[in-house]
Amino acid sequence: MIPHFHRIQTAISAIVFCPVNESLGGPLPLSSPHSRLHQPIPPPLDIYTQKADNALVICLRGVSMGGGDHLLFGAFRVYSISDAIARFHKLNGSNVIHPIGWDAFGLPAENAAIEHNVPPDKWTSSNINTMKKQLLQLGLGFNWDREFSTCSEHYYKWTQYIFLKLYEKGLVYQNKSLVNWDPVDQTVLADEQVDSFGCSWRSGAKVQRRILTQWFIKTSKFAKQLYDGLNDPILENWKDIKNLQEHWIGDCNGITVTFDLIPKNSASLDKMDIWSSEPYKFIYGQFIAISKHSILAQNESQDNNLNRELPFRALNPVNDSDLPIYITDDIEYPEGRDVYIACPSMCANDAQIAKKLNISFSYQINEININEANKQAINVAITKNVGGYLVSSKLKDWLISRQRYWGTPIPIIHCNTCGIVPVPYSDLPVVLPNSKGIGTMLDIMEEWVTCLCPNCNSQAKRETDTMDTFVDSSWYYYRFLDAKNDTFPFDRNKLGNGVTPVNMYLGGKEHAVLHLYYARFMSHFLYSLGWTLHPEPFKKLLVQGMVMGQSYRVKSTGKYVPVSDVDKIGDNYVLKSNGDLIETQWEKMSKSKYNGENPERLLADFGCDTTRLFMLSDVPPPTSRHWSDATVTLSEARPQRAAAGQHAVALTQLMEKPFTRVKTREITKIAIGIECETTGAHPRRRNRAARRADGRVAGASRRDGRPWLNCRRATYTARHPTHSYTRGARHYGTRLEGTLPRSNTLN
Repeated sequence: MIPHFHRIQTAISAIVFCPVNESLGGPLPLSSPHSRLHQPIPPPLDIYTQKADNALVICLRGVSMGGGDHLLFGAFRVYSISDAIARFHKLNGSNVIHPIGWDAFGLPAENAAIEHNVPPDKWTSSNINTMKKQLLQLGLGFNWDREFSTCSEHYYKWTQYIFLKLYEKGLVYQNKSLVNWDPVDQTVLADEQVDSFGCSWRSGAKVQRRILTQWFIKTSKFAKQLYDGLNDPILENWKDIKNLQEHWIGDCNGITVTFDLIPKNSASLDKMDIWSSEPYKFIYGQFIAISKHSILAQNESQDNNLNRELPFRALNPVNDSDLPIYITDDIEYPEGRDVYIACPSMCANDAQIAKKLNISFSYQINEININEANKQAINVAITKNVGGYLVSSKLKDWLISRQRYWGTPIPIIHCNTCGIVPVPYSDLPVVLPNSKGIGTMLDIMEEWVTCLCPNCNSQAKRETDTMDTFVDSSWYYYRFLDAKNDTFPFDRNKLGNGVTPVNMYLGGKEHAVLHLYYARFMSHFLYSLGWTLHPEPFKKLLVQGMVMGQSYRVKSTGKYVPVSDVDKIGDNYVLKSNGDLIETQWEKMSKSKYNGENPERLLADFGCDTTRLFMLSDVPPPTSRHWSDATVTLSEARPQRAAAGQHAVALTQLMEKPFTRVKTREITKIAIGIECETTGAHPRRRNRAARRADGRVAGASRRDGRPWLNCRRATYTARHPTHSYTRGARHYGTRLEGTLPRSNTLN
């Protein structure tokens, strides 16, 4: 809802955090040192001490540590946007939580630490201090009292706690599997982390396929809930993400059942998952077919000799029969699968396949109620905990094992007598040991690995894989609401009064089937435990566009080169060294493409206000932002125009004539434009209208640079250009507002 007119003055003041009481003077240069002052951490603000009936939570994905020692440039934009939105709603009367956290585990930080010959914990701690300083220099108003890092044992204790809850409910299992191996980062990747070209989403290396024993979370059990939940009316602005997740999850029109292999396959696999859109086949199925591309067939093929039986069988847990396995490509396998269960006695297509394979069978004489048989197969599979939940053929469970040191330890003990034993809750956290050397992995830290079995007290070994970092970030949005709780992950009583589902989530579309998918799964799981009030974690999405830099690439070779190696001759760019023609284009900022930016340079050259203002101006948040020094300097002109009008108003307290040039509807348009950033509704049309209205307000205040009769109305009207155009320029806006009587600020 657009605020009432009498509240618009406060609502549009989204850029102001604290007043600057300086003597009146001319407009302050936007890039002056005043806009680069180090900002102290603001005092704690807890919404539970205020009215909570209109609470708003601005929730961000934890700051990604990356491999460098400064903030990724794209983070500047997302935090500039979130800060403007947070200030707008705060001054519009809402209680706002604007949290900050550090997604500190993972491969980029560990690899960078190895490269710099520094232990990962020290490298990460130093980076956090540097990035925190940069965020403060940007003037961002976070709730620093809610700050945490995922690599702190005080946080990952509760990640391990949730893991054990998943294990208790049968949603965590270990299995040998054909996995995606990243040869550069030397670790396993989940299917979601491999792009459409078969490359790692992180390193870009071509992924290899290996058989390893891994830990999985059974996300497939919640597939139908996650698919249907995308139509929950509480979700707003999920259109693009909804389409991506629907495609990823797929139509849940079948079930998966896990079969044991007898004897073990020569590839050392002991289980296989079989999906079918016809569950009755798990009762009446007579054989199993696999593709020649299946891992089960790799060591069994004989010069591509197909249409033959393999020397092992599959134990059907639904009817306790063992079925023969044939290798053949005469079947159209389900999407994403290379195995098929056939029932030739009841299915004509399966009968044709059986004849090609010379499998004898007899047609079913007695009439079978297919619907009842489907229900029976599903119930038996669920009862035996071997599957049975509705899922698409292409969705796989979440592989969370990582063969690296810098991650949350998996709280599992391996005992020769008892088998797999979960660590008791009372023994959490399982603390990551100090690194014994650069690049050291957990499996060679004997003192840490060797332990006692909590069941039989005999010697045992700890699990040496660590968790995928997306497990850490899959539940952090609840921890933000209760960050100091040392007895439970979070208090359910602090999730009410409109706080959850999280009112606003900002993030990139690249995490549609990564962070957003895992966060939705975890939220549905925690809801099933009764820990939360709603299955969905986020209500409203604002998917910001990427910050793009201009890249330069040699046309003949495709090699990227830095701009310092390029000359412009006429309309063409050429390589300085030999005159080769250069192609230019706007691409996502990347170190490998030499088109990135160091935020430290921008803060030094332009100041944080110009940088933030440029991030917010001209293009709506969902649109990509093209960055260049030339276009940045244009951002300084707007607030200088507004400042001229502001200064004129502040020269006197006695006004001779009313300020009537600007009508109230212009001010309302400005408020609509700002609020539009939080809803995503018609951003181009609404924001253009707001900018045009703002220009008329600023122009009128410049033209009427003389005393007016109605001081309150003049002050009210002249304040709006500053608040609208410089709502992202915190320090400069604060200085301008300090020249006006009766200024409203966050304090």
